[in-house]
This record gives sequence, structure tokens and C-alpha cells, in this order.
Amino acid sequence: MIFVNIASYRDPECAATVRDLFSKARYPNEILVYVVLQTEPSDNVLFYGKNIRVLLVKATDSGGVCWARSMGYKFWDGEDYVLQTDSHMRFAEHWDVKMLRQLASCGSSKSLLTTYPPAYEPPNTLLDQQSPFLSAVHFEPNGRLVQRGYFFDRVDTSPRPSALVAAGFMFGPSQWIHDVPYDPRLYFWGEETTIAARLWTHGWDLFGPTEALLWHWYNRPGGRVPWQDDPGWHVRDSLSVARVRHLLGIEVAPPEAIIDLERYGFGSIRTFDQYQQYAGINYKDGTIAPHALAGEWPCNDRVLCRSL
Repeated sequence: MIFVNIASYRDPECAATVRDLFSKARYPNEILVYVVLQTEPSDNVLFYGKNIRVLLVKATDSGGVCWARSMGYKFWDGEDYVLQTDSHMRFAEHWDVKMLRQLASCGSSKSLLTTYPPAYEPPNTLLDQQSPFLSAVHFEPNGRLVQRGYFFDRVDTSPRPSALVAAGFMFGPSQWIHDVPYDPRLYFWGEETTIAARLWTHGWDLFGPTEALLWHWYNRPGGRVPWQDDPGWHVRDSLSVARVRHLLGIEVAPPEAIIDLERYGFGSIRTFDQYQQYAGINYKDGTIAPHALAGEWPCNDRVLCRSL
């Protein structure tokens, strides 16, 4: 079984996303979708269906995207695999079989597939047929790492090692959500950088798939976000940013920003310093190595890279 966790915020595309997910799956009866539907009655986005569970949350009660994702994981019920994705997506034909096949070819017993998917435009215009890979771009003045998805000229025969995560597409064995529980106190900024480092230090290896498995709607005119509806969002966001900067070793945060941080910290399989060396990214210094800019991460001692 595959457990699909979707955090949706006032998104009219969510129902179409779920319909497409099931219609394109090779084995739809082996999929359970859980949607944390943050909405208002005027949105008219409520929906139901077989193998679909919905947690209805008033939009003004939302704690942000990471809070919503963490709420979704409370309802995991023993499914073998987990797909974390967004509420504005389209899927490849037999995406479930293809994801499992790609995962099996990663060469690591603790593998996760992740990347920024190619783009689509509603209702069903797929703009690219190739899967991008992740790379680092630069640090913004506030310390935020900017990532991008880009297309390699060459075609790889097995998934490429990565040091980065795209939170809108993460697929792997369900053990990862137990090893690295989602931090509900993160609001938005820092979600991808912290989960990547936490996964890697817990022994998980990250990979970009070699084929397009799903598509994402990036330029959403009129798309709603929580901070448009929550007048006090800046308080929550400020604590979240401080929490991220503390975890990444940039600066010490006040006690109220690091509550329960030990539960959502780094693992003991590999150190954070080892992650930064492997990734080629130093958060405190704000530096990025050439291989991180190129998205060319080496094989580590537990990964067999068949195509490099």
C-alpha cells in the first residue's frame, strides 16, 4: 500500500489532483490518500471518494504547511510506502509502479525519491516530459538557500544521488516518517533544507528520478497561502525562522523557538558536518561548492551508482 499525504490550502485544484492520482495509478486499490484540507465554506472545495480521507481544517486555524503535513502523518496506518505531494499536481500513467521501480534501482536500502517535478497547466497540459534534478543556487540575505530544478543534457539509467529535498515530491519506504517526523513548528521557510539534512543524518539517501513521474503547477494566479488569512502569521513565522537558523548552526535561538527541537533534530548515523561536506553547502558561512551548484553529488559509501 502507498500512503499519500497531501496538504491543501484553499486550493480548487485539489480534487482534480486526487482524481488524476487515482485514474493514472496501475493499482488504485493499493493507494490511500489523506488530505489535510485547510479551507473556508466559500471555497467549495470539499470532496470525498473511495480510499480518500479528509481532515477538514478551518483555514484561519492553519499552522502552516509543515503543521499540515505533520497532521496528515498522524493517520498513517501501516502502509508500506509514503508519497508526500502537493494539492496541484498531475501524474504519469502507472506512476505507482514507476516510482517503486525507480526506488528499487537507487542502490541504497534507505532511499527517497525527490525533485521539483516538471510543470503543468490546468487542466492537463504537461509542459515537459523530462524530470528535472535539484541543485543549489545561492543564499538570500536572510540565509535562505534557494534551490532549483534543471534538466541534464545526458540521460541517466538510474536515479541520481542528491543532497537536497523538494517537499512537494518525496517518495520512499514509510520508515522515513518515523525516523524523521515532520516538525509542526516550522511555518514555511526552511522546510526543505532542514528535512534534507535531517534525513541524511538519519541515514537516508536522496535521489532524483530519471523520468517524469508527476507534474506541478508552479505559477498559480490567485493561489491562496496561509499568511494571507492569518493576521498574526508573522509571529509564528519569526519563531519558525529562528528555529531553522538554530538547527542549521547559523545563530542561537531563544528558548521559545526551540521547544521540542530534540525530537525534530539531526540523526546519529551521520553528522551534520558530514552532511554539509557532502552537500557542499555551509549554512553558517553561506557558501556553496561547485558540485552543489551543478547538482552533481558523488556516490557515498553505501550507494552503488550504476550510471556515473
